[in-house]
Amino acid sequence: MKPCQVDESEALRTASPLTPALSPLRGEGARRGALDNTTRFAAFAALFISLLAPSAPAQFPSSVTFSNDFNGDVPAGMTLTGSATVNGGYLKLTTHTPGGQLGTAFVDGLPSAQGVTAFRATFRAALFGGTIPPADGFSFNLAPAADASNGVTPGEEGLASGLTISFDTYDNGGEPPSISVRWNGILMGEQPVQVSTSPGGQSDPASRLRDFSIQLDSDGTVDVAHNGVFILNNLPTSYEPIYGGRWVLSARTGGFTDNHWFEDLNISATLTVPLSGNCLNLGGGFVEAAHHPSLNELPFAVGAWIRTTNQTQTGAGIVAKWAPNAQGNGFYMVMNAGRVVAFYGSATSALDNTLRSPLLADGQWHHVLFTVHFGAGTLWVDGQSADFLPSWEGQPAATTSTAPLLIGTWADGTNFIGEIDEVTLWSTADERFTVQRWNRRLSGFEPDLLAYYRFDEGSSNVAGDASGNGRTGQIRNNFAWVASAVPLLPGLDTLQIHGRVDSGDGTVTAAATAPVDIPDVATVESSMTVAAPGAIAGVKVNVNITHTFRGDLVITLIHPDGTAVILHNRDGGPDDDLVTTYPDLTAPAQSLAVLNGKPLNGTWVLRVQDAAGQDIGTLNTWSLELARPPQPPPPPMLMAALLDPATSASAAPVLDLRTNEYTLNVGAGDPVGFVQVDMDISHTFRGDLEISLIHPDGTAVRLKDADVNDDLADWVTSYADLTAPAQSL
Repeated sequence: MKPCQVDESEALRTASPLTPALSPLRGEGARRGALDNTTRFAAFAALFISLLAPSAPAQFPSSVTFSNDFNGDVPAGMTLTGSATVNGGYLKLTTHTPGGQLGTAFVDGLPSAQGVTAFRATFRAALFGGTIPPADGFSFNLAPAADASNGVTPGEEGLASGLTISFDTYDNGGEPPSISVRWNGILMGEQPVQVSTSPGGQSDPASRLRDFSIQLDSDGTVDVAHNGVFILNNLPTSYEPIYGGRWVLSARTGGFTDNHWFEDLNISATLTVPLSGNCLNLGGGFVEAAHHPSLNELPFAVGAWIRTTNQTQTGAGIVAKWAPNAQGNGFYMVMNAGRVVAFYGSATSALDNTLRSPLLADGQWHHVLFTVHFGAGTLWVDGQSADFLPSWEGQPAATTSTAPLLIGTWADGTNFIGEIDEVTLWSTADERFTVQRWNRRLSGFEPDLLAYYRFDEGSSNVAGDASGNGRTGQIRNNFAWVASAVPLLPGLDTLQIHGRVDSGDGTVTAAATAPVDIPDVATVESSMTVAAPGAIAGVKVNVNITHTFRGDLVITLIHPDGTAVILHNRDGGPDDDLVTTYPDLTAPAQSLAVLNGKPLNGTWVLRVQDAAGQDIGTLNTWSLELARPPQPPPPPMLMAALLDPATSASAAPVLDLRTNEYTLNVGAGDPVGFVQVDMDISHTFRGDLEISLIHPDGTAVRLKDADVNDDLADWVTSYADLTAPAQSL
């Protein structure tokens, strides 16, 4: 068990490297939340002469490969650290030199906008000439680039994130040599086997080469073979596609040694292809949706996908609901010199000074998310926390702003130059819905979703609200619809249904129905059967009708129990055709919410009535999207561990100018549901204390920062019930 750490410190810690210093947003004496007017005016003036040209639709490869026999220099795309070298026809991570070595090879080339869904890696390795017993082994890893920087040293244990296949060759008596598979540090499976061919003294690597293969299938299962024999076969894992990853091959020796030499490394990976769709390319344009009180929520979250190369603009609005004379009442996410800045405030309180991201104006798509609750605020970038404010200025309260919702600008007038897609607003900061779905296509029926702009219209100046809440926006000024390259995965909890459907255990299959003619002054019906368990959380209806006078039409959706909802009631006058989605693009004549809670199962009917003479048409296609409520997570197992100075041998005083550590052993192997830390520390000057909690895998969370101005004694509290931790638990 890793310790809880208390630092007796004379100085406060420096800022996190994820929160680099920026020019201040607020001028001296300016109102809270406002941008400097001089820099804002310069950026605003430049806006009209620096329009972003529409981007061409991105092309995405379906696979990538890396292959090298190491008969030359270090290959392109590979970085070596530590003892790793390439010479003599081998990638040599370690030699059998006494004293301990650690060598690592990093392989780049995986695109940031696409995830690895499957791969096959093969290589030949000679583990030879070492001590008896040999040590320590090597690992093959696929991990996010952020967790696989050149400074990491995974050795045979592998990285704490991503997928690790570990080849441990050291026999310590209690843990025999083995091949194991881990996902995000959690053991998925293990088999005892020795892959080293030592004893010592062997000097011919060619005679000691053995074949290795590692295969990840698209269903998340892993196969590992050594010397032509499957050691692990169809091993289930919890793997999810890794975006912007790196391959990492690493080996280590210590007091016992071994040569870890490799040749003929071949990796072939299958990649996700982003979901098709459109986005808004803004070169002075923006989206405006009318004020609604529901958008002034606390807790609250706002997210968007953005792509830009502009590093000079100050205060370029991404999403905002804030008026220039609001005295800090409202919220915004803006781009400031290539970095995203976020703010939330009411008339009497604020999350301030504003949160800032790393540099994001790199021409790549990034997801930015701002979550706010009564304890703190967090700015997330691509699903990872980038900045955190642990407390408010004043008593937390919801904004009461009456400003309109703006996308691509804000009330001070500076417009975002770049592409924006998939904008969401939430009445929750719950990470299960806001953070964990950052790269998922949403159904629009997620709990607490206030507004959802997919920007898939592809034409017109209307931005539909896919949440069904009616927050439709108007697109103004200079903009273009372009193909989106946002790397979205398919959504969760939504059944896409076309024609007759058979669904078992969450799996949906569909067959398209034939078109149905709509005669003059007649009624036709088209039906589809849904065999899927569960209740309805939301309904969307897609219709494609060719007709010469759509004002003749009455269109009704009928639930299997007979409940009828009129979608279209002779609207549109003499206009031709009707191609739309209810309620995303068109509000139905009657609310679809009456179907919520009813069973999905049964035969659904779409009835189309031509109610006037002279015109005919065809029901070309129609489809349903039926959402089920997301399943709540299982209740957490409550684990409590107590450190009692009267009974625990591990108790120790807090020594002056020392780092003191205390350990607690928790025997349960279940995932963590939540963490509460209660502590009672006697101390004569608690401002000296910096306190951290460290998970068994090494993840550290700072609970308390040192504070030279806090001269009180003792520290008795509970995180996060009574005190917000310095970093989120």
